[in-house]
Amino acid sequence: MMFPDDESRDQERVPLDEPDMAAYEELIEAVFAPDGLLAKRIHGYEVRQDQVRLARRVMASLKLEHHLLAEAGTGIGKSFAYLVAAALWALLEKKVVVISTHTIPLQSQLVDKDLPLVAEVMSELGMGELRFELAKGRGNYLCKRRLEAYLLKARSEEVEHADVARQMWQLKDQLTDGDRPSFPFPIPSDLWTLVAGEADDCHGSESPYFDHCFIQQARRRLSSAHLIITNHAMFFTDLAMRQQEGSGIFPEYDHVIFDEAHRIEEVFSSFFARRVNYQQVEHLFRMIRMRWQTWMDGIFDQEVLEALIPYEQRIRQHLLDMLDQVARQVFLLQPGGARLEAQEADQPLTVLLDRPLPVFQRLEESLADLERFFRQLLETKVQEETQRRGMERLIQRVRSLGEDIRFITQVEGGADWAHWVEWRLEAGEQISDAFGQQITLVAQPINARTVLPDALFSRVPVSMLSATLSTEGHFAFIAGRLGLDEYDSFVAPSPFDYARNALLVVSEKAPFPNQPDGQYERFLVEGLQRILTLSPGRTLVLFTSYRQMSLVAEQLKAWCEARQRTLLVQEAGGDRERLLEQFRKDPHGVLFGAESFWEGIDLPGDELQCVVITKIPFANPKHPVTRARLDWIERSGGDSFDQYMIPMAIIKTKQGFGRLIRRACDRGAVVLMDSRLVRKGYGKRILSSLPPARRGKLKDIPHYVRPPQTATE
Repeated sequence: MMFPDDESRDQERVPLDEPDMAAYEELIEAVFAPDGLLAKRIHGYEVRQDQVRLARRVMASLKLEHHLLAEAGTGIGKSFAYLVAAALWALLEKKVVVISTHTIPLQSQLVDKDLPLVAEVMSELGMGELRFELAKGRGNYLCKRRLEAYLLKARSEEVEHADVARQMWQLKDQLTDGDRPSFPFPIPSDLWTLVAGEADDCHGSESPYFDHCFIQQARRRLSSAHLIITNHAMFFTDLAMRQQEGSGIFPEYDHVIFDEAHRIEEVFSSFFARRVNYQQVEHLFRMIRMRWQTWMDGIFDQEVLEALIPYEQRIRQHLLDMLDQVARQVFLLQPGGARLEAQEADQPLTVLLDRPLPVFQRLEESLADLERFFRQLLETKVQEETQRRGMERLIQRVRSLGEDIRFITQVEGGADWAHWVEWRLEAGEQISDAFGQQITLVAQPINARTVLPDALFSRVPVSMLSATLSTEGHFAFIAGRLGLDEYDSFVAPSPFDYARNALLVVSEKAPFPNQPDGQYERFLVEGLQRILTLSPGRTLVLFTSYRQMSLVAEQLKAWCEARQRTLLVQEAGGDRERLLEQFRKDPHGVLFGAESFWEGIDLPGDELQCVVITKIPFANPKHPVTRARLDWIERSGGDSFDQYMIPMAIIKTKQGFGRLIRRACDRGAVVLMDSRLVRKGYGKRILSSLPPARRGKLKDIPHYVRPPQTATE
């Protein structure tokens, strides 16, 4: 069932198809009315009609079991809208709703701030207690049995973190949740790996600590929850388990609400990727020798470990030989069946495979030999059920390694997968006899639409929400990418007065980014000097390339220092929150950010006064997954630039623009330094998707920013 996008801001009610929806509408009114339950609890509360409309539309999708795609601009209050609807439905009809987010900050906001308030409202409505739980993987919790085993081992062997482990043991019975943050002292990661919960080392009801197991306690809380909060990656973990084993981490649920839904395809693709490298095998054998799973103690004694050595040596050598041969074939010889793709300076070099590589018989045989060795241990050494389960999982791990190697090198999975080889050279490294140690084989699905319709959409209704889900006023792009054919839709723009409070400047004469001899970088440096002179407060500069960001930062460093402007530059893999904290403390701060700074950061008021977008954020066509998606569209008779690159750029540009105005009283300027936005036809499509800010020139910036001395520290 398809509904047209509901963009009428004058429409007060969304028509609902069932008579008993009137009762839900009355409850929603009681919550959101000017004198309603939220007004009693939120100082300065004002009714936002689009928030009420969104709550009704989410309620309709819950009650009528329809899929929903909804875009709610910044300031609508979408989280309260869907939380109230989900809470009412779950309590009244004894249902369970999973709510999934992409980022930890949003997850924390829901659990720590929004849901406690919603629970108060539900109680005052006479609905009873609203139970909500944050779902985390078992690796986040202490396993008391594994900690005990570690301490027992410390009595007879020298272990590195015995003192910390003893402190943990003393505190274990005083903890409520038993997760890592529960401990008032840091726990080394290598120790946590050995004492945290792990599926392959779980004794279940046979554990002496089962009744007081932190993981079991968390599962019991989940089983009684009305609302389960999780993240997209863990949701797909649960979904994969349901496909493979028939049950998952979560109890049975009746509806899924995805917030930050524009990231679903990316998370799906990364989650189901297959990767093989030498370090994986090295890690596996190292952990066996350490007997990191407690069931191994009775099987992998010294005699068995010595017998394992020749198997390990053969697999290591044959895997290295295979990776070395693959690397030399695809990187150095460049056959017609591979395309070399130059990546960012901090990224690996990649070759996209489009035909099978030779079968590596010796490696397959050595893996089969190891599997037979483990099966012999299963038959002769196993005495307990936990040991049997552990050995079977270890055997499956070896088998999966061989299956992944064949899947990638033989280009299995068809056109719905991208297969490639990565070559990562760390600083100072050179090609050597250990070439294979620098290589990773990868396969990643490129089309969520081949999986999600059967695995998810046909099984349970979903509501997908984001501030940036539509492209050009409709949901055809995201729905097509995910394989969602029938859905209700809802669009509500931000209520903020962008025309009054936001300035939009487009650099109309900028050289195109692909100009030779560094013309564009010189333009960026000179342009940023002008912008930073006019915007003395906190300024965020968004880049699409780490390489370009580093070049510009190096040329601006002295200029900023001379003017007492602190220049903060994101590093690949760096700590985003640490940079943001430094930025908030400096009223003159200039922050250069790449990928992770385009979304998910909240800098209201004077914490951010100017956003600069250096270039249209097109997806990198040299990334193997992007390249494979573009090829797939072209082979299907489509226009990959029009059907993929532009919609993705629209969504990301909207995200970058959205960093500026976070509250109704915020003011500031957004500068777009890419002239293609006005000199290319597609630029108009991107600009028309942005909020209706006032168009102006650089000289207008001072009218939209405050002097830094009035900035909030």
